[in-house]
Amino acid sequence: MLFSIPEGDFMKAKRIWVTGSANMDVVLSIERAPRPGETIAVGSQSLIPGGKGANRAVALARLGANPVFSCCLGDDLTGAALADLYRSEGLDESEISTVKGSGSGTAYIFLEKDGSNRIAVFAGANDSFKDEKISSFTSRLDEVSMLCSELEIPVSSVERLIYEARSRDVPVIIDTAPVKPDVRLSMFKGVYVLSPNESEAEALTGIHITDEKSAREACRALHECGVKYALIKLGKNGSICFDGKDFILCPVFDKAGKVVDTTAAGDSYMAGLCKAVSDGMTMENAMRYATVVAGIAVTRFGAVPSLPRLDEVEDMIRQYPAQAGINP
Repeated sequence: MLFSIPEGDFMKAKRIWVTGSANMDVVLSIERAPRPGETIAVGSQSLIPGGKGANRAVALARLGANPVFSCCLGDDLTGAALADLYRSEGLDESEISTVKGSGSGTAYIFLEKDGSNRIAVFAGANDSFKDEKISSFTSRLDEVSMLCSELEIPVSSVERLIYEARSRDVPVIIDTAPVKPDVRLSMFKGVYVLSPNESEAEALTGIHITDEKSAREACRALHECGVKYALIKLGKNGSICFDGKDFILCPVFDKAGKVVDTTAAGDSYMAGLCKAVSDGMTMENAMRYATVVAGIAVTRFGAVPSLPRLDEVEDMIRQYPAQAGINP
């Protein structure tokens, strides 16, 4: 069977294992995106820790999940600074590697006045997440309650990680960002949750999402590759999930404040989802919980600095129970 582990029974004194990228984000604040051939002024520049894997690992640590983070850093000042940060966040450092002769991953983020963003990524040491790192993960699978990963490390490595985890009945949650030319839907067979955003879902399925109907069609197409849950993040329109029978629609949580930066919206959502699923929540409640986590993150500037802590999420749910919509 593809899915032999019952929902709500993941965490038995084991830990969520996060594999993925670790970057330093260069954030450029601009009024709007430049048109082709146009030069515009940058209002400010900031260096902020990020990377989809690191964002999710730090978010999980702040949510009290005690994750293991597996990544590759460059042997440069950026890598040393990132390692210091992860140490200060209480992350397990045993699976963090330094790659000699390599620069650390860097994301260049163009942040527009309305909070939207465009991102270009230099992989750097992240491309070294290969055989040795995967073998280390495999040797510790008895410690793992869940694997969550994304596509900012080599796609072939993600495919092998999925195989190793599924062969030992470890549930896998995959954020499909960023979709690359060598990504095939078939590689996700057996994944517990497959979660692209709108543009990634279109790249994977060929279905342009313009409304709820097309979102449902894309969910169905994703589910057909053999996943338990196909979940599409729809930005300001919330999220939608399909389990092969029923759809779950979840609106955004907008009570935390004004949206100022959506850079870590997807990563914080995925961390919240992993935390909630590992705690035994139903998928609908997990989506609601993830939405609250992301709803707080987008009110703050930067990736890692925006990630909320457990008490903040719980306080927000207590203040706005109807809007959070988490049912006991």
